[in-house]
Amino acid sequence: MRIFIFFILCFEKIFAQNVENQQYKYQMAANYSFATIFAHHPAIEYLIKNRCQKIDISLGWKTFGEKSWQHLYNLPIWGVGISAADFGNPEILGKGFANYLFLDIPILKNQRFEISYRTSAGISYVTKIFDKKNNFFNIAIGTNTNVYFDLAFLFKFLINKQLQFYSGFSLTHYSNGRAKTPNQGINLVSFLGGINFDFAKTSANTFEKNFSQKSYGFSIFLAGGLKHHNFLDENRYFVASCVFDAYKILNAKRQIGAGIDIFYDGAIKDEYSQDSVFISDARNLICAGFHLSHELIIHKFYFSVQPGFYFYSKKKEDKYFYQRIGLKYRFSEHFFSNISLKFYLFKADFIEWGIGYCFEK
Repeated sequence: MRIFIFFILCFEKIFAQNVENQQYKYQMAANYSFATIFAHHPAIEYLIKNRCQKIDISLGWKTFGEKSWQHLYNLPIWGVGISAADFGNPEILGKGFANYLFLDIPILKNQRFEISYRTSAGISYVTKIFDKKNNFFNIAIGTNTNVYFDLAFLFKFLINKQLQFYSGFSLTHYSNGRAKTPNQGINLVSFLGGINFDFAKTSANTFEKNFSQKSYGFSIFLAGGLKHHNFLDENRYFVASCVFDAYKILNAKRQIGAGIDIFYDGAIKDEYSQDSVFISDARNLICAGFHLSHELIIHKFYFSVQPGFYFYSKKKEDKYFYQRIGLKYRFSEHFFSNISLKFYLFKADFIEWGIGYCFEK
């Protein structure tokens, strides 16, 4: 009899632990936004007519600490989503639709309340673009297909175990990275509200944290792309970058560094189109600069921000300073792919597509 009671108590304990460890694996979300276009350039102001509206629907996967990086970011949610936006000027700007990936990272949370930030990136389709004959006033967007970026800060309120209400604000950007001009881009500033619904129970276990102890590293990457310099000129020019970096690994989430950039910019030919002697010398199409770097590490992804300045350049515009934001993916211990946007102030220069090598100690 005592043995029977012992097994009953053990069974109850195991069952109770399994109930405690039951979590919802997926999360559906939908939100509606009131928005306005941020006039980052004086020429954009006349395009702003009415308030903008935006709808997002997404499907997220919760993390439970299976990987070390998930502990670093407080067990974030990642997933896919779609959005539809009305830019408030249907005749000139039209509407924007996007498919994107997102990562929702908690900053502060308890059983009833959570503050998080969500980053999203993907591809968008804008219905109205610049046209010399039919839509000459649209200097914001030059192509139907564009990149899509969104950064949102969210305040979430738990209604029950499966349902959340949230509100917040976001910044959204549509641009083609100057693959074709004009390309001032569309920037939305939004206030949003929405709901999350969790479903599909699963067992959530505790996993150990295991972080790398490396302290510094070096890298090099080569990148190329195409650049449209002037909407009156249909030519697209080849551009390329060679980037050398040295960096200090601060911890498992961040690293800082500095580096040298060497650029080949074929669009300089257009700036000096009347000077055949100048453009015949390939050295005049080379620029060189120095940059500082900060990288945020999320698993195998590295998000970088790099302000820089030229110490050699024959460019007429943006001839002193430049900036770069980028994303690297480490697909092996030493090799990574890279996509980044080089720009100055709020104006895109070109998109860099490349591959690189690194080693760390």
